[in-house]
Amino acid sequence: SFSALVSAVHPAFCRNAAGNGNIKEWKKYYNEKAELYFSQGEYEKSAVLDGELLNLRLSKRELETVLVRLARAQVYNGENQKAIATYRKLIDRVGGRPYIYYELAASYEAVDLREEALICYQEAVRRDRNFAGAYAGMGRVYWKIGLMNEALNQLKEAIRLGEKSEEVYHILTQVYERQKNTAMAIQTQKAITTEYPTAGNYFRLGYLKFIANDFEKAVESFDLAIREDPENFEAPLYMGICFFRQGELERSERYLVKSSELLDENSIAHFFLALLYKQKGDLDKAVECLKKAEHYSKSSELTGYINKTRKELEAYSCLLYTSPSPRDRTRSRMPSSA
Repeated sequence: SFSALVSAVHPAFCRNAAGNGNIKEWKKYYNEKAELYFSQGEYEKSAVLDGELLNLRLSKRELETVLVRLARAQVYNGENQKAIATYRKLIDRVGGRPYIYYELAASYEAVDLREEALICYQEAVRRDRNFAGAYAGMGRVYWKIGLMNEALNQLKEAIRLGEKSEEVYHILTQVYERQKNTAMAIQTQKAITTEYPTAGNYFRLGYLKFIANDFEKAVESFDLAIREDPENFEAPLYMGICFFRQGELERSERYLVKSSELLDENSIAHFFLALLYKQKGDLDKAVECLKKAEHYSKSSELTGYINKTRKELEAYSCLLYTSPSPRDRTRSRMPSSA
């Protein structure tokens, strides 16, 4: 048992504690060690000690401390079902403070029990109307289940109350996207990017400007994303597509080639390179890129481009199935644009 282990390591302490019958010393020792292990990320050891503490007579305040630490250790160990049981025990024996319902809700959410999570977030808000994190939790759950108006209202309230986390703004941006409100999505993403100037946020801002057909502004954001993370293939991919849309084929080629070099399985880069080379009249390269695009293509990767690049896709099909032999291909009469 863990008690035996403690006795082996600290025999003098255990002899004194047992001989004197000093339960207070036991509680103090276990609690200090459990807190130390928890602070060091040794959650299994912390949980074992808290289990020992639960075998002792504890005051209501001590019981709350032990059960909260135990539940959090279980969460950090990925044992959310155990954490749920511990939080329920905590509520039954100590009472439900707002933060306890909030943490219980997060554990329910982690195992995809969304209805239970929502009920607990709501209970946290009922007990504390200024609990910004609980409003954010509700907004996140509503977003997951597809109730965008409810999600929007809760996320706005969370932000009003001071919840400024990157996650909240990201979800709010996605809510606006789902509502087809691209202008508000861009405005929200700008706020995130100003506060958190990462490669991912620059890319996301560029992508939103891209789908709004603001290619010049999109290029600015993609360029910043590349500077922050030169090894990521997505920013040069979309930058190349922006230049392609603007008819700047040389610049488009440079970024599309860079993207394909960073990830050879990048079917979209190969596809747009094929369209680009077709426009430049280099049909051999166009066919080569189309073959690579076809080899790596998956429908999910091309879905987002279908409506906006239908002519290019038709040209893609034309090259694959109706072009003359390779020797005569350069003499073929092809359209001048995709």
